[in-house]
Amino acid sequence: MNLTISKGPEFVFVPNVLGKNKNDASLDLENLGLRVKIKGSGKVNNISPAIGAKVKQGAVITLTLTIEEVCPLSGRLTKWPQ
Repeated sequence: MNLTISKGPEFVFVPNVLGKNKNDASLDLENLGLRVKIKGSGKVNNISPAIGAKVKQGAVITLTLTIEEVCPLSGRLTKWPQ
């Protein structure tokens, strides 16, 4: 008879993937054993749970993406959620 003792699921910290495109951000998270849910298109503008949060491997991380464009009138960046 073999007895295996588990310490339970491993934990990881949510990395900062702000500003990355969908593919790069997803790859970074999946390499840590996390699952990814994408909302929108463009670049990562928000992460939930927050950057630095301690989560179990296999947890779902939601990335909200937005498209940034320069407004021709003001010259400022405008974010367009999709």
